[in-house]
Amino acid sequence: MKTNITRILFFVLTIGSLAACGPQASATPAAQGDNPYAAQASDSELMRGDVTIDSSSLAVGESQPPHLTLNFAYFQPTPCYQGVSK
Repeated sequence: MKTNITRILFFVLTIGSLAACGPQASATPAAQGDNPYAAQASDSELMRGDVTIDSSSLAVGESQPPHLTLNFAYFQPTPCYQGVSK
């Protein structure tokens, strides 16, 4: 019984010591440079609206690990779209 406790304590101390030697998190992002998709000042003027999801499907591949594909059929109104009033 004492041997098991000693092994567990040794394992915990070893993992703790190795984890303390790992790399520290940095405040700067890993990828630097020009991001063409970064937020722009004119983004607040873009059109916003609701998107209607017509249908969705989930395909499961027979592989290991399983490959999942989720598809959506949707309708996104444009400024030229005029809804039908009831």
